[in-house]
Amino acid sequence: MKSASVKDPRYLVLNASETGIEVSLMPSADPQKTLAGRDDLIQAIAKTVAEGTRLGGIIVGGVAARFSESRSLATVASVLGYAWRAPAASSPKVVPDGASAAMLKKILDRGRWPLAPAYSGPPHITKPKTSR
Repeated sequence: MKSASVKDPRYLVLNASETGIEVSLMPSADPQKTLAGRDDLIQAIAKTVAEGTRLGGIIVGGVAARFSESRSLATVASVLGYAWRAPAASSPKVVPDGASAAMLKKILDRGRWPLAPAYSGPPHITKPKTSR
């Protein structure tokens, strides 16, 4: 898949939420969302982006609930952006359903590249050490 200058570009939007990753193509009057976890993210993207779809870009919105999910999301979006020659960017806010093409382009223009995982707070992998 390649992106190109098209009259009405579509944007692959990956919104992180508490329940998983919402995958959709925008702009759309009624975007069809597929909910995925990091294990089935690629399959959800393949289901959402039809063969031959020309992308104006890839946008990662929101902050994932888990660190590993944040890293997976940033990596997948970066790799697909490179492979499809589509710009990719992240936004700390979830992209709203009714987002216009102009709004999506603005997010891409102001977004961070290369994509970096967005964490909700400091790691909590281990218990803090206590003084004796």
